[in-house]
Amino acid sequence: MRRPVLGIAMAVALAACGGAATSPIPTAVPAPSRAATAAATATASTPAPAASLAVGSIKYRVVNLTSSAVDVYVRSQGLMVAAPAAVGVAAGSVSATLAPPEPGTVVVLKAGGTNPTCVSACGFLAESSTNAGEGTQRTLVVRSDGATEYWEIPKAASVGTVGNALRPADPTRPLLLVIAQAVTDAQFGLQLAYPGTAGCQKNVDASNLLIGGTNVAVFVPKAGGTSVTLHASTDKDCSGTPVGGPYAATVAAGARAYLFLSGSSGSMKGLVVQVP
Repeated sequence: MRRPVLGIAMAVALAACGGAATSPIPTAVPAPSRAATAAATATASTPAPAASLAVGSIKYRVVNLTSSAVDVYVRSQGLMVAAPAAVGVAAGSVSATLAPPEPGTVVVLKAGGTNPTCVSACGFLAESSTNAGEGTQRTLVVRSDGATEYWEIPKAASVGTVGNALRPADPTRPLLLVIAQAVTDAQFGLQLAYPGTAGCQKNVDASNLLIGGTNVAVFVPKAGGTSVTLHASTDKDCSGTPVGGPYAATVAAGARAYLFLSGSSGSMKGLVVQVP
C-alpha cells in the first residue's frame, strides 16, 4: 500500500550526466541470505576533505543499498575538478560524512569507476547538487534502480508536504524513520512490531499508513531501546512469523534514526543509521 508523496519529492538528478533520474518506486535488490539480516549502525564522522577542493557547509553521507561497493566523489562546478571523498563504500554500509565545495556536487560511481568529471552519458549511480534540495544535512540513499536524497534539516514548510523532508526530532521521545523503498515485495505494505509486545505499532503520522514504497513511516521505539520486526500487511496483529528482523533499533529520547530495509520478505536486511 502506498501513499502518494505530496509536493515534489526531489529525485537526485542524473539527467545532467546522461543517466536515468532517480526513481521513487520500490527497487529490485538481489535478496540477501538470512544470515545477513543483522542490523548495522553507522556513526557519522567529520566531513572528509577532498584533495584541494574547499569544504562546504552542506554535509552529505551515502547509504549503499546496492549489491556491490561504490565510490563517492565531490566535484566543483564551472571549472570541473573532482576528488574522491569515500572510496569502496561496501554494500549495505554508510560512508563517512563529506562536504563538497559550494557550489558543488556529489557523484556516486560503481567502485573502480574512472569518470567522476563526466558531463554527458555518464552512467552515475547518483548525483546531487548543493544548489538543489534543502538544509545543510542530507543522506543520499543509492539503490540498484536509482537513488533518493533525504533532507534532515529541511524548511519547516516542507515537512509533511515534500516526501523527502524529514520530520524534525521530538525532544520528548525517540523517533524511528522506517524506509522500505529497496524492498522488492513491499507494494502492499509492511507492519512493524516490538518482540514481546502484543499487536502492531502505529505510524506516528498516520495510524493506517503502512511501510513501503516512497513512504517514510515514523515510529516511537520503546524507552531505553528495543528491537523491531517487520510483518506482512495481512498479519493484522503482527502475531505471525516476521518477514524481517529482529533489528536492533536503539534511539535516545530527542533523537532520530533511520531503519533502511532492503531485499525481500523472508530474507530482508535492515540497516540502522542514526540521524546526527
